[in-house]
Amino acid sequence: KSGKVYAFGLNKYGALGLGEIQRTTAITEVPLPEPFDVDDKIVSASCGGSHVTVVTEFGNLYASGRNYHGALGLGDRNDRHTLTHVITEEPIIHVSTGSSYSLALGQSGHIYVCGFNEKGQLGVGDQEMRISLTKVPSFRLFNNQTIKSARK
Repeated sequence: KSGKVYAFGLNKYGALGLGEIQRTTAITEVPLPEPFDVDDKIVSASCGGSHVTVVTEFGNLYASGRNYHGALGLGDRNDRHTLTHVITEEPIIHVSTGSSYSLALGQSGHIYVCGFNEKGQLGVGDQEMRISLTKVPSFRLFNNQTIKSARK
């Protein structure tokens, strides 16, 4: 209810969003990025193999951690050690992560994907890596359906 995020663990590649890459065994509040609307709250999170994504009540998407395959959707392959705002075409209502990729569900029902795609796991019709969120063509969910990803 508070919209705060807490993390602990290995923190390899900065996935916990704490601004560093050191392991932490203590439950630690994750700092919110600047600027962050004080009325907005983080409502969900998803943990991938070495990256994390969070969605806010206002439909904003943030990501941190390993970005070697573009799983953060930020348009590059640089790791992020703090939560970083991901530019989206529309408000995001749900996110799910795999080991090196991410799936985001837009308010309209469109699905956006990014990251590793060697086996076609992004569903975009090819096997090319995506470093920015890419809309899955000709696919839309309705009636509050959600998306899930496998970790393989």
